[in-house]
Amino acid sequence: MRFGPASSSHNHPSQYRPDIDGLRALAVIAVIINHFGGNSLTSGYLGVDIFFVISGYVISASLMRQPSDNLKELLSGFYARRVKRILPALLLFVAIISPLICLVNPRPEDSINTGLFALLGASNGYLHQQATNYFAASTQLNAFTHTWSLGVEEQFYLIYPIIFWLCLRNNPTRKPLAITIIVGFALLLFLLISRMMTGHLFDLFPGHFEGFIATATYLWPILLIPIIASIRASKKGIKNAFILLATLSGLSLAGFLYFYPIKQASAYFLMPARFWELGAGSLLSILILGSNFRIKQIERLRKHMAMPAFTGLILSLFLPVEQARLATVLVVTLTCILIYSLKPGNPVHSLLTNKYVISIGIISYSLYLWHWGVLAISRWTIGIHPWTIPIQISIMLATAWASYRYIEAPMRKATWAVSRSQTIGIGFGLMVATAAFLGVLSRWGSALALDHLFPTSRSANYLQGAERFQHVLLHNKTDNQGMLKTLNTDSSGLELARPRFYIFGDSHSIHYLEAIKKSLPKLGVGSASVGWGCGYISPLDINGQTKRWMADCEKYPQFVDNFLAKNLRPGDTVLVGHRWKEKRAISIPKKR
Repeated sequence: MRFGPASSSHNHPSQYRPDIDGLRALAVIAVIINHFGGNSLTSGYLGVDIFFVISGYVISASLMRQPSDNLKELLSGFYARRVKRILPALLLFVAIISPLICLVNPRPEDSINTGLFALLGASNGYLHQQATNYFAASTQLNAFTHTWSLGVEEQFYLIYPIIFWLCLRNNPTRKPLAITIIVGFALLLFLLISRMMTGHLFDLFPGHFEGFIATATYLWPILLIPIIASIRASKKGIKNAFILLATLSGLSLAGFLYFYPIKQASAYFLMPARFWELGAGSLLSILILGSNFRIKQIERLRKHMAMPAFTGLILSLFLPVEQARLATVLVVTLTCILIYSLKPGNPVHSLLTNKYVISIGIISYSLYLWHWGVLAISRWTIGIHPWTIPIQISIMLATAWASYRYIEAPMRKATWAVSRSQTIGIGFGLMVATAAFLGVLSRWGSALALDHLFPTSRSANYLQGAERFQHVLLHNKTDNQGMLKTLNTDSSGLELARPRFYIFGDSHSIHYLEAIKKSLPKLGVGSASVGWGCGYISPLDINGQTKRWMADCEKYPQFVDNFLAKNLRPGDTVLVGHRWKEKRAISIPKKR
């Protein structure tokens, strides 16, 4: 596998580009401004998407600097560098913030679990599984929500180097294809066993149907590996990678645009829906650094594109959240144009290579990690106010600088072991040790809360109220006996008073339960709700396809109808609460 030098020294893959660090600074500043809240930079969160483009660009450049005919050698070198680059700062951040959040959050389990999955490069999957809304206020209280982007990148790193290498190798092999077929049969057997044991294909799968769907979205890029491996690569070399990446990125973009309005969590958190952003950076890297791979018409316009692209990029960060799809596409496109067009002497290049801007870009990874931790702890304590912002920014910069100066930079340059494999092994061992520490905190961390150690009247009332709160486990199964109990009796087993207030629907309806009990103390309040995938939906929406993803919850409307027919009395009230997006109710014929 060979790559010739690029046509100019400015584009040589071994040359450091300070303007890239300047772009990192722009990205992290936009993210921090947005995360402080308010309406000052409504789409500043898209700074993460700028990071995705930069990552794709840098990773492809790294792979082109390390040509090898040996896949094992290529991967060991690549992953050893990734371990040294990402893991030390992440482990330090998680190990320090986790006990701190336990001090201020009486119920820190969600944060700790997110941090645990972050160590595994899977916090995006965990947040998706929890049906997290990134833009919800409650999300800001989780100390590790922002690590979802690291999960996306790390999952991209698992498959991209292999795909990249397979595009250029000359020795086809059938082994990956055979392994894939065996794994496919094993998965099919697993689903059949689940059907025989539980009556449903996905009940034994982690996360049931939703977990299976989230996992299945990763199959399409993974399945490309055995397919590409079994086909002999052409002599065009780098152009194969460009064409394949363009195809994959197009499919990923189409998936992102399609699913964002209907399954936002999937489009936001899962790597396949973000592949196109890292892929865009990778395509740009091939376009700039690949030997004899130029589009002459674009080259002529190159020197004129920097200022319009930079201006458009800044304006895109002010678009409203409701225009998230448009804003994301604009930010990714304009970031690519900007990286492509930046050259020394250009005003934008001069701005991005200012020594103060570069100093922020250099510590951007540590700053990205620590800024959210500072904000999360602040939200649990003093809050975020105009007078606190200078203090919080100072803490962010100080912790980020210390992390970079004493952990990130030294560990990246240090020799961890005599071999790359040992380096990866050491990183894995440190990760396991930190994960064990978080496992202990997950179980016992709530005991560290200052509200427990130094209780006030306010905290005591809060904890007492939390103990009284009725927790309801929701799933997509229709448990008639269990629902009859919660509709007719209170938590003590006593029959509810008359008249009654009945609550039905999906998980959203549970939000009303405690408020209605407190507001209407003379009424007997009963509830019978199911998981978000079910609910009291129109029978017109229940068809063969609906039943597959709803398991047996089509029985729920029948239960509700029968119960109300037998139990509803004059003066009773019925409330149906839903996320109505899924309960779209196919049009009902109009009366003539």
